[in-house]
Amino acid sequence: MSSNAFAMLPSAWAREIRPVTAEDVPGLAFSGVKVSYDEHKNASVHGALSALKWSEHKGAGPAAILALFALAIISNKAQMDAGLRSNNVVIASYTQILNVAPMARATLSKALQLLEKVGAIGRQAQGKVVVYTLNGILTPGKWCAFPQGYLLAGYDHLNGLKFFLDHMRRPATLHALKLYMLLLAQRTSRTNIAIISYSTIEEYTGMRREDISRAVSLLISERLCTLVGDDVMPRRKGDPMHNRYAITGLRAMGS
Repeated sequence: MSSNAFAMLPSAWAREIRPVTAEDVPGLAFSGVKVSYDEHKNASVHGALSALKWSEHKGAGPAAILALFALAIISNKAQMDAGLRSNNVVIASYTQILNVAPMARATLSKALQLLEKVGAIGRQAQGKVVVYTLNGILTPGKWCAFPQGYLLAGYDHLNGLKFFLDHMRRPATLHALKLYMLLLAQRTSRTNIAIISYSTIEEYTGMRREDISRAVSLLISERLCTLVGDDVMPRRKGDPMHNRYAITGLRAMGS
């Protein structure tokens, strides 16, 4: 497998922005009334990624993102064996998922429930097997490239994400994986760069700025992305001064 091989990863769910409701903001007195971010400054939760919360889910939060990566890889391998992608479903046992993303079976069970809740996957039992639907991968704009070849690095498991698999009980792991998922979803294939501000990251993920900063540092130290400077990609007049992130293991279109 090429080091630049990629799998199709559901991404529309990670870019979803929805109105904040009273359910999202503990303590709001008026149940069921939608409020905007500007109307309620304490409500920094907008995107589906923000539904993965350390305070509620602990290690099941990062496990959900890792399990989604594993399902994308299993799906891609199955389609490669068939010779042509024909659908958006994959049959995968717990053992197959755990071979790609090692974790406790109980954690995986919670992770899959979370993925279904946020709309990344669908699940349906068919006899003794479970059929997973990777939502959106047949629709342009609703999936993103996942650097499968780079992160497997010749192994059957996600060796390139070993740090995160080994430290799922740390909040920083959830923060970094949420940011990584968002960067993959926001990446432009033409340039292999995601351009996004801290404020936008806050809205999508519900993370605090200090957590975002630590997450960026962790992704860079684990060689999952790099910051792109003006010396590499000069800014044009009027370009925003947002950070620009190049995803390691993926190519810009045509390069």
